[in-house]
Amino acid sequence: MLELDKQGVYEDAIAVVGNAPTAAFALADCIEDGTRPAVIVATPVGFVKAVESRERIREVAAEHDVPAITNVGRRGGSGLAAALTNELIHVASDARDGEIDLESNS
Repeated sequence: MLELDKQGVYEDAIAVVGNAPTAAFALADCIEDGTRPAVIVATPVGFVKAVESRERIREVAAEHDVPAITNVGRRGGSGLAAALTNELIHVASDARDGEIDLESNS
């Protein structure tokens, strides 16, 4: 996570954390240090630090105006992160192609 951040990989990108709470904590630190992903998808799973890591992502993302999608509870993981990321890409593609209007209230 930290090495990729040094290379600028997360700037204006979808930053995805599927399993590792430590990666979510590291991403939160990167955002506090100035990294600005376009959106964060963080669904760390497990009993050790998973809940805390998702809470930290939500707090840091809100503080630095970075959109974030996280899960609540013990379930999550790479499968959920991949599905959410895939859907974000499909929605962005549909919006780009004029198939949906993201500004519409209906």
